[in-house]
Amino acid sequence: MLLYKIHIEEVAISGGLAFEVESKVIFPSCCCGLEGWRKVLEAVLLKKEVWLGHDPYPTLEFTNKLVRVWSDDYSGTFRKDLSEQDLQKVFYIEYVRDDLMNKLQAIETDFLEFYHHSLEKALYMIDDNLKESLLSQYCRWFDLNLS
Repeated sequence: MLLYKIHIEEVAISGGLAFEVESKVIFPSCCCGLEGWRKVLEAVLLKKEVWLGHDPYPTLEFTNKLVRVWSDDYSGTFRKDLSEQDLQKVFYIEYVRDDLMNKLQAIETDFLEFYHHSLEKALYMIDDNLKESLLSQYCRWFDLNLS
């Protein structure tokens, strides 16, 4: 069973990235899994839009050295159906762009630490070659660099 799983080309980890500051939280939306974390980092680096899911449609806005993560499509790019009442509920969380990039870059370390300190220990009875194959595939699934 594990050998079969190792050869799966892609995985989807439900949930995706959540953005939080103090009491404000923007949860991941549908169809945006954790495996897409690097696309979010690249979008912040390049100051471009990225898919953060739908219903609601979180979006990014770049202003000077800041990044605003909006809880829903404040600009109407994805959603034309937001009523005035819905628009009043839309909020954003603001980050200094460099700080957000540092937080996003730390995700890679978190993934690797999870593998080495949790997943690998759970698989202690598995052959080392199989573990090596699993680590290699895990890095492909989550776009991780082993350096």
